[in-house]
Amino acid sequence: MGLKYFVSADFCKEEFKNGFTIDVLCKAIKNDGLNIKECTIEALNKLLKNTNLYETLEKGKPISDRLKQCIFEYKTNKFNIKKLNRIVIEEFYPQLTPEKKCFDRKNWIDITREERLFCAHLYFDIIKNGEKNFVSWLNNKMTDPKLRLNPDDNWEVGYEVCFYRDYLYFMGDPVKKSDFFDKRTFDLCLFSDKNIVIIEAKAQQGFHGNQLADFGNDRKLMAKLLPDIGLTIVALISSRYSPKAPFDAKFTWKEISDHYAINKAIYERADDLYGN
Repeated sequence: MGLKYFVSADFCKEEFKNGFTIDVLCKAIKNDGLNIKECTIEALNKLLKNTNLYETLEKGKPISDRLKQCIFEYKTNKFNIKKLNRIVIEEFYPQLTPEKKCFDRKNWIDITREERLFCAHLYFDIIKNGEKNFVSWLNNKMTDPKLRLNPDDNWEVGYEVCFYRDYLYFMGDPVKKSDFFDKRTFDLCLFSDKNIVIIEAKAQQGFHGNQLADFGNDRKLMAKLLPDIGLTIVALISSRYSPKAPFDAKFTWKEISDHYAINKAIYERADDLYGN
């Protein structure tokens, strides 16, 4: 069936076996007042996008605790509408609907332990709310007030920044002909005309010795490459972990969940991963 089957709420033809048929399910839904022009997989999947599906089908029917929880999770941004509607159809037509149990109805964000995915969410939250907003918030996490940055500078955020390779190529000096790391990549960076902020994230694990040593090398290399630009190195970590290395600032996934509350559940998930 492919990976899409396991992570998607969509119906697929392979599910309709052992007595389940597309035609019978479509007709049952149509009889309850939904507009289905054709009895096809495409029509069922189009129905999953209907934001009024639950209200149309419910009509005073008893609601299970499971469905109440799903509706709550949808309203708090843990479910998307297609996932909710798939469960609604399964609940209201249990004898006609194949039940999708793959991943226990979890999203991939609920399964992965890869901090890069959580960093991607943070990247887009920073863009959406503005770099100035984030820099102002980050200033409160600095270990020394003298390290605070000017939020009004011209800031730009970068994600998965392969800095030495791309910057040196841009300058006409390919990294493989230099003393710099060609594959050194930072989770997130903030750039202004005066400063570079490197944010290195950890979720399930902590930093090991070699990684901490690399940050010391970065300070030397950046001073050599961009002597007039200030460098700030920041750790993004679980609230249950505290690295001893001298980062310029540290903040936790839990703290960022409070700042960007729209994705609170995602960042709390990252925070809870440590040691698991």
